Amino acid sequence: MKANRFLSFIMSLAALSFATTACDDDKKEDLGAPQITVDPSEITVGVDGGSETVKLLATRDWTVQIPEDCKWVAVSPDHGEASSEAVTINVTVLENLVNGVEGSARTGKVTFTCGLVEGTLTVNQKGKEVNYTSISNVLAKGLDTELEAGTVISGVVISNPSLNNFTSKKIVVLQDETAGIELYLSSDSKFARGDKVAADLSGQKISEFMGLKQINGLSPDKVTLLSSDNEIEAKTVDIKDFLANKYESQYVELSGVQVLDSDLSKTWVQNDQHSSINFVDKDGNIFEVRSSKYSSFKADVVPQGSGSVKGIAAIYNNTIQLIFSDANDYAGLTGERFKTSSSWEDLPNASGEGTEASPYNVAKSLNIIHSGNIPEDKVYVKGKISKLGEFAADYGNYTYYISDDGTSTNEFMVYRGYYFGGEKFTSADQLKVGDEVVVLGKLIMFKGNTPEINSGSSVITINGKGDSGLKFSVSSTSISAKAEETSATFNVKANVAWTVTSDNSAYTVEPASGDADATVTVKFAANTTEEDKVVKMTVSTTADVTTKSYTVTLTHKAVGAADDYSSNVTWTLGENAYDETSSSNSKQSATINGVKVTSLLKLGKAGKSPAAGTAELTIPAGTKKVSFYGVAWKGSKAATLVATLGGTEVGSNSISANDGAVGNPEYKITVTESDHYSFDLPSALPSEVKIKITTKEAVRVLLFGIMAEK
Repeated sequence: MKANRFLSFIMSLAALSFATTACDDDKKEDLGAPQITVDPSEITVGVDGGSETVKLLATRDWTVQIPEDCKWVAVSPDHGEASSEAVTINVTVLENLVNGVEGSARTGKVTFTCGLVEGTLTVNQKGKEVNYTSISNVLAKGLDTELEAGTVISGVVISNPSLNNFTSKKIVVLQDETAGIELYLSSDSKFARGDKVAADLSGQKISEFMGLKQINGLSPDKVTLLSSDNEIEAKTVDIKDFLANKYESQYVELSGVQVLDSDLSKTWVQNDQHSSINFVDKDGNIFEVRSSKYSSFKADVVPQGSGSVKGIAAIYNNTIQLIFSDANDYAGLTGERFKTSSSWEDLPNASGEGTEASPYNVAKSLNIIHSGNIPEDKVYVKGKISKLGEFAADYGNYTYYISDDGTSTNEFMVYRGYYFGGEKFTSADQLKVGDEVVVLGKLIMFKGNTPEINSGSSVITINGKGDSGLKFSVSSTSISAKAEETSATFNVKANVAWTVTSDNSAYTVEPASGDADATVTVKFAANTTEEDKVVKMTVSTTADVTTKSYTVTLTHKAVGAADDYSSNVTWTLGENAYDETSSSNSKQSATINGVKVTSLLKLGKAGKSPAAGTAELTIPAGTKKVSFYGVAWKGSKAATLVATLGGTEVGSNSISANDGAVGNPEYKITVTESDHYSFDLPSALPSEVKIKITTKEAVRVLLFGIMAEK
């Protein structure tokens, strides 16, 4: 028994000794806190490429990350285990070629990661000797001039992808010591604010987008990173020079400014739309800060104080703008607010409640607009017409000015308003200077400095008289016919007795009279001469209406006359539809085969969420066929245009793409007969109807020369 106990004891000691030895073998060396070092931390390789070695010491297992824009560098090994000894890393750099041609000098960064600790190796590669062209010299070449081979600019990126304050990630704004320019790349930019880059502009052209000069469609592989984290210092400029667009696409600072009173309650972005906030200096100079709906600061309330503001100087549709480049660009607005030399002082004798029974007078309207507390809904405003502006006969709107006393003192504009009940104006003499009007419309402060009644208002009374209920108008005061055509039409809209006469007996009208809506057909022989024939039809009534007579002018084209691409139908814009009446850069116009055309209908929109467009054509009675010219956007697939009447499809046409349908108006388009389309109606229309047209796909199309044929 004792022998067995002794044997067990000896075996236990042996087992314990073995276990202790095994544990010592498994135990790793304690290397201390995680750390990683790269020696040297920067290397330079020649243009032909080659290999270099560096030493890496990592106290934890490590890996390598090489960014996409640094794939010309390879590292071996690309991972390893923790060690107290430095390991040798082979760094291989490819030959510096861009599209087979020796490229510019470039810099890349390789990151070694050890847990949460990183070490960076900067790899510089020499390139061809480059004689950089200053940005100012490039701009001096002018628009649409092809830049010479070897035109390379170098500048610092002042746009900021992390702020996300541009409408596209393809935009890169560069500046050097002389000027700045926007590069609109063919794909998203990977450059950060503070990167110094070289951009090869050989063969490129300077274009202009809404007034801003840019290089459009530049391939990202034409832009080479030279260095990163360069300091950017804003250039302090005079606000008048800024407003004169002397610093386009440069990073500037404006001092002694504040947000306009009317914008103090706003955030930088409103209603999830790209937005503008108006600023003012002590002398009353106003400019706008433009912010993207994608910006990281969009929900911030604007600063309430005065001081300095920084950003990139820009221009859009003749409006000078400032675009933030850094999150601290508006941090300097902390001072006490000041009173400007143009600060508004409320006008006396303001009255009214903005209702039909108690309309605002002009003084009250101006005080409200300048206060910034503008009602969201339309209001009633009463005033005397002090000046008549543009009468847009083709679209039935009128721009005019009103004041309380009929003079230019404290007048403000009624922009593109309509007649009684929102009906179109049909004659310029429907309004006269001195008329007292009540208008229903939306008060706005246009661009932060122009009080007005926005487009779309309607007249309620003129000199105390409202809409009598009597209607008398014509659809158009100008119509045309091709040389070979033998008829043309226009519409009379009336509930009173009327007559039509022609000043040329060879051009007869039918019917010659009526007491309700009607389509008047002018009949004639083909024009076989080489001169246009101009005929005037007089449409008149004796009823008590504002306009008692209209003159409709028919131009019968000469043999061989160029098509003017005009339309003999009217339309109502629907969703994503635009024409000459649309605002700003959406206003449509074109030169087609050398002919200036403003009667142009665009359907569809582009952007991040492209969409189809719709409109309604007003087609007169007797129409059997509708013809038109149409082009789809450059580079797009053919667009299908569908026409429906009362929900039933009556026409479908495949519209081909056209190289001239690109960019913004004014378009320059060349068409042939292959761009001329038509659809037949089941039978002659017994009365005037609305035909809805829509693009089946989210492709933009332009339509013109839309003709109702009998």
